[in-house]
Amino acid sequence: MLTRIRNGQMANKAQVAFPASKQKNAILEVLQSEGYVASFETGTVEGKPVTTVKLKYFQGKPVISKVKRVSRPGLRIFRGTDELPTVMGGYGIAIVSTSKGVMSDRAARASGQGGEAGFEMSRIAKKALTLPKGVEVSISGQSLKVKGSKGSFDFVVHDAVEVSQEDNVLKFKAKRDGDSAGWALAGTTRALANNMVIGVSQGFEKKLQLV
Repeated sequence: MLTRIRNGQMANKAQVAFPASKQKNAILEVLQSEGYVASFETGTVEGKPVTTVKLKYFQGKPVISKVKRVSRPGLRIFRGTDELPTVMGGYGIAIVSTSKGVMSDRAARASGQGGEAGFEMSRIAKKALTLPKGVEVSISGQSLKVKGSKGSFDFVVHDAVEVSQEDNVLKFKAKRDGDSAGWALAGTTRALANNMVIGVSQGFEKKLQLV
């Protein structure tokens, strides 16, 4: 399933399909709630159950940037609650099969559940933003100011989003774990901040097309 999704995004497909199963659908429930796929549905094709997944893109790029399988058929990895990984400092997720069902590492940790570590993944909207030389950023509450040689921009960040700075790196995340809407807003905020950085450091280019 993961290979189909990853290959589908590399080919810029709108959706992919594969044989359905309860385990796959449980994983897809987590991926959808965390914003890694747009949606999915299960139907019947030639008498066999098939799941169709609508893929998700961000600014024309696949949302899923990395997938790492942890447990394999010949080597199953189980972890206790305090052993669950924090993927990319919280900017990614681990899928865990617990006694209460399949869930993200954050949900498993919150409910005190350990289990089999299936795989880890991260998405492009959760990548940190590295500031180029000459760009300064100041953060005051929910106010974000970006300044460079070409000018400056001010932006008010949504209350559901937290922006932090470590040296020349900006990080964006939802204030509440498991808040998929907050993570979506964090991705949007990152995109806006990236555009502001480009604007104050390089300026904007306008292209006209004659038809």
